[in-house]
Amino acid sequence: MPIRIDGNEVSGVTLDNQDVSEVTVDGDVVFSAGTAGVPDLSQFTQQRTVTISNVSNLRGVDMKADGSRIYICARTAEEIIQFDLNFNFDISTLTNRQTFSNSNIEHGVAVSDSGNTMITANDNTMYQFHLTTPYDVTSATNQQQISISSFSNIFGLSFADGGDKLALTDADDAIEIFDLGTNEDVTTLGNVKTSGSIRSITRGLQLVDSGTRCIVIGDDGGGIDQFNLSSAFDASTASFDTNINANTNDPNGIAVVGNHMYEVGAQELVEYVA
Repeated sequence: MPIRIDGNEVSGVTLDNQDVSEVTVDGDVVFSAGTAGVPDLSQFTQQRTVTISNVSNLRGVDMKADGSRIYICARTAEEIIQFDLNFNFDISTLTNRQTFSNSNIEHGVAVSDSGNTMITANDNTMYQFHLTTPYDVTSATNQQQISISSFSNIFGLSFADGGDKLALTDADDAIEIFDLGTNEDVTTLGNVKTSGSIRSITRGLQLVDSGTRCIVIGDDGGGIDQFNLSSAFDASTASFDTNINANTNDPNGIAVVGNHMYEVGAQELVEYVA
C-alpha cells in the first residue's frame, strides 16, 4: 500500500530531518524503509541547477540540517549569501536573499549545527563569527581568527562529529581533521589530529557516516569523489571508493545533508538527490 502526501506517492519519510523506518495507520504498516544515513555517492543524481545572479566565483556552500536555509560563499563579492527555501532542500524555491560582507571572505562557509557559529577562510587563515540570531549570517559579529601553518590556502572547511571536530582541505591535496577543545569553536583547535593526501586541487569536503566516509569535490576535472576511512575521522586511512561527475564549470564547494547534496561553482548551484 503506497503512502501519499497531497496525492503524490513518496518513497521516503522524514521527521525533524530524521529518516522514519516505519509508518503505521490503525496498527497496519503502510510504509517501511531501510537504515537511515547518507546514501552512497553513486546513488546521487543531478536534480536541478540554478544561477545565482550578480555574483561570480562561488567558493563554498552549506545547508541547514532541516533544508530551510542555504549559505553560499561568493569570493569576488567578499560576501556570504543566505537564502531561505520555500520548500525544504529544493533550490528552485530560493527566496529572501540576504548577505554578510567582510573583506576576509574568500573560500568556504560552514554554519554549525547549533546555528551559533559561522566560519570561512582566506589564504591559510580561518575566520569565525558568532551569530547573535542563530542561522542568520546577517547577525554575524565577534570576528576571531586562527591560522593553519601547514596550509598555504584553505579551500574547504566543515564541522564534523556534532561540532567536536573540524575538517579542512588545502588548495593542493591535503585534508586535515582537528579535535576542537570547545564544541563549535575553531579557536580551540589543537595540533592536527590526522592528515592525508587524497586528490589534486581539492576544493571542498564533508565527512559523513560518523567519520567513516569523506565526500570531496575538486577543480581538476575529476568530479566528486567518495573516500572510505577505515578508522573514523582519520584522514590518513582514506582510500578511494567511487566517483560521479561534477556539474558546474568551476567546482568549488560541496554540502551533503541526508539524501541531498549541493555543489557550487562559477555562478551555479546544483542540487543532487539520492
